Amino acid sequence: MNDGSPASAPAPAPAAAKEGEAKDKDGKPLAPGVKAADAPKEKTEEELKAERQKAWSDRLDKAKGNVAAIQKGVSDLEATPGLYNNAAATAQLADARKQLTAAQAQVAAIEEEGRTLR
Repeated sequence: MNDGSPASAPAPAPAAAKEGEAKDKDGKPLAPGVKAADAPKEKTEEELKAERQKAWSDRLDKAKGNVAAIQKGVSDLEATPGLYNNAAATAQLADARKQLTAAQAQVAAIEEEGRTLR
């Protein structure tokens, strides 16, 4: 029952797109002044594939950079004078080698994923 109070007033219906009005990919009208040519276009399969390839390449580059940084840390630790007489340094080296192995496995997994993208 509508007694005229604002709380009981029905909500206005959303504006429907008028004939000839620019619409987005979901069929909703675009903001006033936006032309259909300005609206975002559906991406082609080629564009989507290129985006996936770029994302994969970026992840691979980041993972390889991580491997290089860890490898440098391992090399620095291995060059520590008296390494095997220092239990803390030996433990750090063992930990760094584990991190390096994990990082290398991550690179291998990303490379394998890249083979499926082609």
